[in-house]
Amino acid sequence: MAGCTTCLHTAIHETQRVGRRVRGVRREQRRLTAQAHTAVGVALLLSFYESVRAEPCSAPDADMLLFQWGTYNWGEGESFELSLSRQFIEADTEGEDAMSQLCLTFKYPPSPELASFGEGNRWCESPSGAQDFAHDIRSSAPYQRLATMVPPSVRLTHSYV
Repeated sequence: MAGCTTCLHTAIHETQRVGRRVRGVRREQRRLTAQAHTAVGVALLLSFYESVRAEPCSAPDADMLLFQWGTYNWGEGESFELSLSRQFIEADTEGEDAMSQLCLTFKYPPSPELASFGEGNRWCESPSGAQDFAHDIRSSAPYQRLATMVPPSVRLTHSYV
């Protein structure tokens, strides 16, 4: 478990670094379209997944990516969300402390057009599938549509599930 805890600390450190880069892009390049914001955020998290392994959390499903979208209300009002999450499962740990997620979430005002996308998700189970997964994300209708909209909210969070 100590090794896996170390990989989670590395992930949290990388999360902070990625977060600073995403916020820096947002601050310094406000004139860019949402496509750049979305593209940069997704590219950073995909790169993090490919370059920083969560070892020894080496079970086949211990380190995966989840891309999801849909209209949700988490108590802050309804919004349409597009998110990319990296899921970690710690070896030798049970219960709520075993699983955590690093989530990059783009939120948009709800609309009939966005609602027409419904809810959906796709999983990437290993780095070897990351390039195909990235292609799936970039060719998805929600991603393509939201690439032209300014996201009112972008969040990068790490939490236990």
